[in-house]
Amino acid sequence: MKVGLILANNRWASPYVEIYTKYLDEAHIDYDIILWNRDLSEAENDLTFTCSEQVNKISLYFKYSSFIKQVLRSKKYEKIVVFSSQVAIFLAFTLLSNYRKRFVLDLRDLAFEQIWFLKPLYKMIVKSAGLNVVSSPGFIKYLPKADYLVSHNLNQEEADNAKNIHYQPNAKNKILTIGAIRNHNSNVEVIDAVAGRKDVDLQFVGKGPSSESLMQYVKVKNCDNISFVGYYNKQEEPEYVKKCSFLNIYYPKEKSHSSILSNRFYVSLVYKKPMLVTHGGIQGDYVEKYGLGVSLENCDDLVSKLNSYLSSLEVGKYELNCNKLLECFVTENKMTKQAVVNFLKN
Repeated sequence: MKVGLILANNRWASPYVEIYTKYLDEAHIDYDIILWNRDLSEAENDLTFTCSEQVNKISLYFKYSSFIKQVLRSKKYEKIVVFSSQVAIFLAFTLLSNYRKRFVLDLRDLAFEQIWFLKPLYKMIVKSAGLNVVSSPGFIKYLPKADYLVSHNLNQEEADNAKNIHYQPNAKNKILTIGAIRNHNSNVEVIDAVAGRKDVDLQFVGKGPSSESLMQYVKVKNCDNISFVGYYNKQEEPEYVKKCSFLNIYYPKEKSHSSILSNRFYVSLVYKKPMLVTHGGIQGDYVEKYGLGVSLENCDDLVSKLNSYLSSLEVGKYELNCNKLLECFVTENKMTKQAVVNFLKN
């Protein structure tokens, strides 16, 4: 048996595929990874679609889907895993006619399936999938009715080690935004709330579509307490996290953001660093239920809210709740792993 894993991006930009490769390696199931080499960083082969043309995004998806169909005809996989609704929608005819009940549909964010005229087609794809997997339970209310498994973007080794990590207070409040730097407007709210303060630092570590605009915004404001670090190695992440007081996960109040569980959310639980999140989203729900940080309607009086949280923090209860939620996520992942492996093997 051989399984095809179909990505919508470069492999480095699709870390969740490692969850599946680990499953398949442990189960001794052979597999190929079909990917879209968007930034020309991948080695070219017959499973890699390379296209650097500056053309309409829809046209690129048509080209990529044609490439995938050629691979599927050639390789004749018994089962496939399709990541992202974009790829699934462009492969709809192939999935519905040739792979009905023989594919896993894995959704890591909301996208094309939310467009009104594509919803009926996506509903058909969901019903035809052998398994439907999402990375956040927050997505489910925006998707067609079906049985969904949850596959958290959680590193198992880090989760196992989390019980040995304890909350460490800092003398000065330091807010850290680490990873992909997106969402200009919501980050500007945080910047404005702390700009020029002597009692709090704000640090951005990583790169993303909003990096440059935020750097320019801070430069104009001339804020000494706000700094930027560009690209970093993943191995360096723990050291940055350990030095912070709060992780910034304050997102826009939009469906795509209110439904997601970000990588930073899991990092916060593992390293026992309280987080800033948006009230009304799934992250806000968890934070409010378990006391994991500050759930914000807006950033008015942000520093006062941070200080109020820290002054009432019961460290033992906080650590217990972090570990308890991690255990829930680990249990969900184990159930999903078993279901995926059983489906792909049988």
